[in-house]
Amino acid sequence: MTMSTIGVMQEVTPQAKREAASRQMEAVAGQYHAEQLAMVRAIERDIALAWLDVFENQRKTELYTRIAHEMAAERKVLNARISSGGSQPIDALRLETQLSMVNDKTLFARGNEQKARAMLARWIGTAAQRALPPELPFQTDAAGLIAPEAALENHPLVQTAKQIENVASSDADRARAERQLNWSWEVMYGKRRSDLSDMVSFQVAIDLPWDRANRQDRRTAEKLVLVEKARKLTEDRRRELAAELESARAEWEIAGMRDAEHQARLIPAAQAQLSVAQAGYAAGRQSLAEVWEARRGLIEVELEHWAILVDQQRAAVRLAYLLDNRRFFSGSQP
Repeated sequence: MTMSTIGVMQEVTPQAKREAASRQMEAVAGQYHAEQLAMVRAIERDIALAWLDVFENQRKTELYTRIAHEMAAERKVLNARISSGGSQPIDALRLETQLSMVNDKTLFARGNEQKARAMLARWIGTAAQRALPPELPFQTDAAGLIAPEAALENHPLVQTAKQIENVASSDADRARAERQLNWSWEVMYGKRRSDLSDMVSFQVAIDLPWDRANRQDRRTAEKLVLVEKARKLTEDRRRELAAELESARAEWEIAGMRDAEHQARLIPAAQAQLSVAQAGYAAGRQSLAEVWEARRGLIEVELEHWAILVDQQRAAVRLAYLLDNRRFFSGSQP
């Protein structure tokens, strides 16, 4: 090695390989973007459902507390009647048992409310500890529930599955393109000793694969299997979301029918029973205990009705998540 050399070498990649690599990277970027949209939609749904959990348990706590106050007041009157001989001690024991059961339900609802607020705090921080309004602020529109199942094609989870399929297809195309050969060139200048001539060289290198037609392309075969897998996963995702859509619609419809039943019959019947009991007590034909029992019955019906409304709103939130109906999310933040 009696000379100093300097040279330039360049490897040339075929255009098809460069384009296949570019498409593969674009498909990966599209997959990441679709996953981001899916995460945003899921967070919106989870926040709304966590808010509803807080609302339901806060409302239960309030109503159970009202029942407990009613029973505590009844107990005072009952104790006075026992002293005067107007009631039996067994009535006080029965009322005490009922009051203890209501207090237990109140504590259970309060504990669920605290847990629900802790879950909501994951999304909105300390604002989760604020008192919620007494009414459900969500606006539900039944017209948004009849969107065709084809609307699920725009769901981020389906779009993500499609992008994964595109990535797999682009990987297969890139594997095919990799079979095309690169070539390289090199120019070199060599400075030799003063008594020897300098040297300039130019080289071209091309791979010459042997018996390519009879060799297995296992990498391409592997990528094609992954393409088929991605296609089946996309179809599975469509069916999964379609099943969730039918389930949410059924929950919405059943909750609506239960709400109508409560408003048409149960609530008016409980109110009428309380009015009859109050009128009978005023006429001296019924006891005060029967009035309080009718009042507690009305509160319990109201409690069940609120649970139905919350269930209906949960179904609406699930439908909004599936159909991307932004109207369902209006006012969903406390």
